[in-house]
Amino acid sequence: MFGLSILTLVLNYDTYVNADDGNDKLSASREMALRAIQEASAEGADISKLADQFNVAIDLVQHGQISEFDLCSSHDDCVDRANTIFISVATDAATLRDNVLSEVYVLIGAFVTSFLALFCYFHWKSTRLVTFLNSEIREIE
Repeated sequence: MFGLSILTLVLNYDTYVNADDGNDKLSASREMALRAIQEASAEGADISKLADQFNVAIDLVQHGQISEFDLCSSHDDCVDRANTIFISVATDAATLRDNVLSEVYVLIGAFVTSFLALFCYFHWKSTRLVTFLNSEIREIE
């Protein structure tokens, strides 16, 4: 499903970005959402739900253009709802991208902490061994 979502976005990129709806605000939010989805995908986030929401917004725009108002009440309503979805998708994609980056930093931090803990433990054990080996054994009379 994840691969299919990405493939759909890539194959229909020109359709999504170059669709003429006569609304610059909608075009800007559509491009912003698509760019945010691509950035989140590049960071390794699961964008399948975002791609589905993006496709719903595209369907709303297309329904408004052909005056098929089963998903909305008018052309302006379709455009407004699609714009809201595009903005929501862009925001959610940015959040996903940031979450993926913070998860990477947490994993790196855990690895470094584990490495330092093991290093300190083995260093402490080796100093105890050296201390024991350097000690003198005396016989008590």
